[in-house]
Amino acid sequence: MGDETPSPPFETARRTPKGETVTSQIKRGVSLYSFQNETFQGKMDLEDCIRTCAELGARGIEIIGEQTFWGWPEVGVEDAAIENWHRLIKQYDCVPVSHDYMLD
Repeated sequence: MGDETPSPPFETARRTPKGETVTSQIKRGVSLYSFQNETFQGKMDLEDCIRTCAELGARGIEIIGEQTFWGWPEVGVEDAAIENWHRLIKQYDCVPVSHDYMLD
């Protein structure tokens, strides 16, 4: 994936009431919360999640700290885990767009 050209934003077209065609490009993103069951059950790791998002053309990634980094926020996160996150984002030509957290 890293050497391929990134997929373009999703393009949509619609007609206005006057019959004019209006197009827009929607950039897609995914919350890693979407993969909570797969990551909890050990079926997917962080790279699997980011790669899948990129393959679907969803380049914006919302991270969930508790789900992605073991021990966060109670014991902190190892620098290597953060470096791996940034490496994967770059490798799959994605963009970190948000950090969310669970309040339960």
